[in-house]
Amino acid sequence: MGFRLKDLYEWYEDGANNRSILETLQSGKQFIFNDDGTFEADSVSTDELNGTLYTSKRDGTAYERIQEALDVADSASGWVRVVIDDAPDDLTSTAADVDEGYLLSQSVEVGDYTIVENQSYVFLESGADDNLLRNKEATAGGRNDHIVIRGDGTWDGNASNQTTFNRDNADSVKNIGLRFFKVDWLRLESYTTRNTNGWGNKIEDGKWLFCEGLAIDQNASTPNQDGVHLIGPWDGAYIDNVQGASGDDLIAVNCDDPDGFNEGSGGYIANISVTNAIGENDYGVVRIWGSETTNYQARNISVSDVIGFAGAGQAVRVGFRDQAAGSLFNVDVDGVSARGSKVSVAIEADSADINISGVSNYGGGDAITVYDGVSVDGLYCDDILQEATNKPLLGVGDNAVVDNLDLSDSRQKGDQDVISSGSGATVNGTVSDIEAPEATGQLFEVSGDVRFGKPIPPVDVTTLPAVEGSEAYHNGAGTNGPAYSDGLDWISAVDGTTL
Repeated sequence: MGFRLKDLYEWYEDGANNRSILETLQSGKQFIFNDDGTFEADSVSTDELNGTLYTSKRDGTAYERIQEALDVADSASGWVRVVIDDAPDDLTSTAADVDEGYLLSQSVEVGDYTIVENQSYVFLESGADDNLLRNKEATAGGRNDHIVIRGDGTWDGNASNQTTFNRDNADSVKNIGLRFFKVDWLRLESYTTRNTNGWGNKIEDGKWLFCEGLAIDQNASTPNQDGVHLIGPWDGAYIDNVQGASGDDLIAVNCDDPDGFNEGSGGYIANISVTNAIGENDYGVVRIWGSETTNYQARNISVSDVIGFAGAGQAVRVGFRDQAAGSLFNVDVDGVSARGSKVSVAIEADSADINISGVSNYGGGDAITVYDGVSVDGLYCDDILQEATNKPLLGVGDNAVVDNLDLSDSRQKGDQDVISSGSGATVNGTVSDIEAPEATGQLFEVSGDVRFGKPIPPVDVTTLPAVEGSEAYHNGAGTNGPAYSDGLDWISAVDGTTL
């Protein structure tokens, strides 16, 4: 018997082990099903054995079949699995991607300790103006716990044929595909979300999310078609292997919501891991940001192995417009590849302690960019490869400030500045072990205090031997600042002049 979710929940609550929340989530992938993937539970009735209910055994409309099974599951004790099987409705006259499935007239609602396994194609009827699925307490004012949505089926929101509610209107949450509000212990696995009028999957106000293997297929026909969107308060999430096209952000994590889909007032976000995300035609493949107010913070967030291509705006977005200063800390980004994106990693709002490594930028923009007017205190970058020949490795926008920069072990292709800054920008920090074999002029176009290598006292480099590859911080005649030797002379890295 595999490790059940309930057992894992109680084991963590009892404090039997001091492992972090993320380690707990990652080690608990088999916490409901047996090791061979089978499911065992008490029988719900004499004709539906092993805790499993099949919608194909019920009569009525698509909504009635599914909701009746969900209601039985909610009233039972322990785990119950509801399987959406068969394809009872003709979908040929709809915008569905298949000919048969379930034609849903309104949202179905799922309760506690329920597994929903979609093996079919669930399509929202034109003009339904509702979610595809939501937790029962999302509209009742309480909380749910222990919900699993899985299967290889599709949830299709029929976006173009629903009313797009004003995002400042409370009804806007009905434009969301799968809507989870105030749920603890939530698992989302393997299904496809397609053409929802708003976000495909909204998760808000809870703890312990495990999300793996979702496919996102949005057609950009309506605004705000994010794939997976997590809103605070939330503690502990593991989001792995989400792929597809969203027309907006494929994955977004933030304390509160600028799109107007929040049902609560936002809250702290912590202990979040996002990994193995692949997106195309997105604003961003992964977006992490803090709060619109100073009340909440997002911290201890890890993003790894992200690929953006085919027109994606940015592979990873750190921060967002109107983000309050002091609301985003401790973000680790490791393993990013952009192949058509404008930028691999974009820092779009004030933040602190941002660690970026393993970036390979094959797109048409900066490998890393700091937006105009943004302040970053602590930007630590290593193993950055910039293959775009006409863009810098690090671009710093107008009036932006980067303090405590540490850039190392990186390579710049083409005759382009390694660091380039806009009007009024300031950069302070150290740079070491940079390769720029095709550069013919200056390497750094910055204002501020940028030094090569380990911090050393400034020195008049003309008094030093001209050993090829040497680096120092010049303080003497000519242009003061970072300098290097080509074996014959000492050259200013600020303006390319011979010292």
